[in-house]
Amino acid sequence: MVSMLHSHGSMSGRRVHRIRKRAQRAAVCAAAVVSLMYCRRSARSGTRGACYRRRRLDWTLRTRQLRQGLREERQFVSRYGLDSEGFAEVCNRLRDDLEGDNVKSNAGGAGAGPITAEIILSAVLRFLRGGAWQDIVDMHGIGESTLRAMIMKVHAAMRKHFPLRYDLEDDAMLKQIEQEFAELSHSRGVVRNCVGCLDGLAIRIKCPSKVESVKAAAHLNRKKFYSLNCQAICDAQKRFRWVSVECAGATHDQLAFMSSSLGQKIDDGKMPEPYAIFADAAYVASESVVTPFSAKHAPPGSPEDTFNYYHSNLRINIECAFGMLVQRWGVLWKPMRVSYFKIARVVEMCMMFHNVCIDRNVTAFRRSRCRRWEDHGVPNLNLNEQFIEGTGRVIDTCIPKQNMTQGRRRDLELSHRREMICKALFDMKLSRPQYSRYGKST
Repeated sequence: MVSMLHSHGSMSGRRVHRIRKRAQRAAVCAAAVVSLMYCRRSARSGTRGACYRRRRLDWTLRTRQLRQGLREERQFVSRYGLDSEGFAEVCNRLRDDLEGDNVKSNAGGAGAGPITAEIILSAVLRFLRGGAWQDIVDMHGIGESTLRAMIMKVHAAMRKHFPLRYDLEDDAMLKQIEQEFAELSHSRGVVRNCVGCLDGLAIRIKCPSKVESVKAAAHLNRKKFYSLNCQAICDAQKRFRWVSVECAGATHDQLAFMSSSLGQKIDDGKMPEPYAIFADAAYVASESVVTPFSAKHAPPGSPEDTFNYYHSNLRINIECAFGMLVQRWGVLWKPMRVSYFKIARVVEMCMMFHNVCIDRNVTAFRRSRCRRWEDHGVPNLNLNEQFIEGTGRVIDTCIPKQNMTQGRRRDLELSHRREMICKALFDMKLSRPQYSRYGKST
């Protein structure tokens, strides 16, 4: 009996010991879970503890540093693309839209101070100039997610205060654009009624994922890099008036333009008379879109060759505008490291800041280093696509190895406006200048 009681007591002792061990392990696991939840909550709120404390950019000190030396204004322009006065003007107009809750910004950055409009605009302009996001967030004392939110906030504010405006129903605007082109032309008033120059630009991107696009091959253009097709219209001052970034890089310029809302309006005959848009040979000639004659049907010395010269005299503005845009904003030099669905907004924001620089006559590069932007020709892929307007997303079905120029008869593309201008140039006895003629001059 005594042995049985002894064994029973030893069993109860071992049971209590096991219960205590289980309780200790449960307490350790609970403490680990609580600690993990606290760390995640601290990371979401922006707190980094005593070992890391962000320092917001002191804009007064920053401007004072840039003013040192003999070329103070050039230093500011080289870093932000805008001059100091233009930066202050844009910042003041966007301040109410950019500055949020200062108390929330101060708490989110572990007491680093509010994010002012100068800091937001400085970070976004450094991003557009081609700066690395790691350097931008470290210099301005912000987070990576904050930088992404800043880009979209500045884009929305710029669309509100500095929009790209091209309205076919605004007769006063069209008349002003036409007058600027008429003053720029050297055709003695023959080549007139131009209200914009149209062309396409390949925006470099990284290879889209399956979520972003059904077929990544549709974005591989004829120059063998992934891109989006950007269609834009500029005026005589090389200011961008309209932009559409909705098609894959392998899309032909004519198809990309006709897929946009403006292209559909012009195709429906909503371009008011007597205005027209000047474009290159990639587009189909019509009464609303004036294109040059092909070299086969415009021999040297012919009225068609004379028309091509005066037509190019105006159309070259879009080529120059694209060259200035790419040279000014370094974010366009390499594949964009932003979301696929936000690339169109970044491109539009670059054009809006470009217009501000044009209005202020700011030159951020040496003209002697400016390269000629080559015309975008015909890709190796033909796309039959459906587009989601305004999102930059392409739902595409690709038909490979088919050229859009196969069977195209440019001599049968009728444009009475082009014929009338050609006849008027012949009646005025105008011809291509000697310095612009092909081959050796005699």
